[in-house]
Amino acid sequence: MAWTQEDDAKLSELHAKRLGVRFISVWLRQPAAAVRTRLVELGLEKPLSAKASKVMARAQKPAAGATRVEEAENDDLDDDEDGDLRASRGCPRGHLLSEAKIAALYRSAGCDYR
Repeated sequence: MAWTQEDDAKLSELHAKRLGVRFISVWLRQPAAAVRTRLVELGLEKPLSAKASKVMARAQKPAAGATRVEEAENDDLDDDEDGDLRASRGCPRGHLLSEAKIAALYRSAGCDYR
């Protein structure tokens, strides 16, 4: 991707507000890896250490079986007509937490989730 001065200014502004790389990548509609690389090139971020690089590489490799199940679930739940709901790993589309975490919060409050 070719970064323009306007893009660099937006990127620097968002980074100055202490926003995370993931948020910035969603906001600018760019891949997170490209955003992190550009931040390193601009000298705003330090490059990842070797250990952190290995952890990130491992985290980005999804389990083949889990991915197929999640894709099937997302195909069944096509309630998102506007395209504004995002799906995260382990979370239903439009939710911020996974079902297990939501149930745990309800249990800690002494309520039943279902």
